Amino acid sequence: MRIAMFSTDFPLVPPFFQKQPPRSWWGGVSKVTYKLALGMAERGHEVDIFATNPLSRRQDIPKGTLNLHLYPADFRLGQTYVSLAYLASRPRARPDVVHAHDGSPPGLIAGWVCSRRLKVPLVITFHAELFLGNRAPAAALLLNSFARLEQQILKESRSIIALTEHAKRSSKALSRWQSKVTVIPNGVDTAFHPPPSSKLLAKAKLGISPNTKVCLFVGTLNARKGIDILLEAAALVPMATPVVFTIVGQYWGGRNSVGPKVTKLRAEGRARLEGFVEDVEIQSYFQAADVLVIPSRLEGFPLTILDGFAAALPIVASNIGPHREIIHDGENGILFEAGDAQDLATKIETALSDSALAKKLSDNSFDSSKRFGWTRVLDETERIFIQAAG
Repeated sequence: MRIAMFSTDFPLVPPFFQKQPPRSWWGGVSKVTYKLALGMAERGHEVDIFATNPLSRRQDIPKGTLNLHLYPADFRLGQTYVSLAYLASRPRARPDVVHAHDGSPPGLIAGWVCSRRLKVPLVITFHAELFLGNRAPAAALLLNSFARLEQQILKESRSIIALTEHAKRSSKALSRWQSKVTVIPNGVDTAFHPPPSSKLLAKAKLGISPNTKVCLFVGTLNARKGIDILLEAAALVPMATPVVFTIVGQYWGGRNSVGPKVTKLRAEGRARLEGFVEDVEIQSYFQAADVLVIPSRLEGFPLTILDGFAAALPIVASNIGPHREIIHDGENGILFEAGDAQDLATKIETALSDSALAKKLSDNSFDSSKRFGWTRVLDETERIFIQAAG
C-alpha cells in the first residue's frame, strides 16, 4: 500500500538525518507521525511524508520505502511554520490513502488538498481541539476561520481517528461525524524499565542533591500547558523536605508574565528553568524525577503522560477529560482540579510525602505503559488504512 502522510512538522532524526540539528524541538504530533511512518514502512508499505521546517531549501530524502519531503517555511504564525508550496504538495506516485494529522492547520489542509486533487481517500487523526485562550485577536480570528474549514475537511474524510473516547464523545469538532470516528491512542516504547539506581545517577548528572525531591514539567511554556498554574503551585508546596521544580521547555509568548515568577522561584531555590533540552538528553530528566506534573488546560493525548508511565513515575495531572481517561485517580496517578493551584500543590505534597502511595503509583504507572505499545497502535491504524483504501 502507498500512504501519503501530512504533518505540519517532522523530527530531523535518523534514518533521515544522521546528525540532529542543534536546539531541535519536536511536538507530540510530529513524533507520532514519525513512529507511524517508520512502523508502516517496516510492515512493507511505501510511505511519503510531507512536512514543513525552518530550512533554507526543500529537501527530499529517500530511505528504502520511506520518502521524506521537507518544505522550507515562508513565515511563522505563533509556533506554526507555514510553507505555501507545502500546502500544494503531493507524491509523484498516486497513493492508496492520504493520512493527515489535525494538530495544527497546515498539515490538515495540505493532506486535504492532496486527497482532493488525486481523488484519494482521506484519513484524519484528530489530535486536539483548537485552543483559543490567551490568543491575540488576529490569531483568534484565523483559528476561528480555520474551524469552519476543518468541518468541511472532516466531512470529506473517509475515516477519523480520535485519540481518546473523551474526544470522540465531547469534541465539538467531531460531534457531526461520530459514525466515522475510531479511537486509537498514541503509543510509547515500553521495553525499558528504569532500575532504582538510575534516579540517583540521573540526579548526580544534573547536579541535584540525592535528598532533593524533583517535580518535573516537560512542555511548551504557555497557557494551554498550564505553566502559570504550575508556578503558582510551586510557591505553595511546603519545603519541609527539599523540593525543586525542574521545568523543561521553551517559551512561546507570555514571557513577561511567566518570567518574573520563575525568577522568584529560582531565587528561593524552588525551581530550575532548563529551557530547551535536546531529545537525546531528556531521558535523564525523567530518570531524576520523583513526580511528573502535567497541569494542562487542554490536551488531546499527551505523550508526556506515556513517557511518565514508561519511566515508572508517579504523575499529578489536571482532571481534564483526556487525563481522566488515561489516569485512574489514586491508582496510576493523582488528579487535581484543573486551574486550581492550591489543589495542585496539595496533591504534589501528597505524592512526595506518602512513600507507600508513591510506590503504588510508580508500579501501576509502568504497568499502564504496557497498554499503549506501538504494535497495537500500528495494528489498528493499518486496519483503518486498509478499510479506507478498499
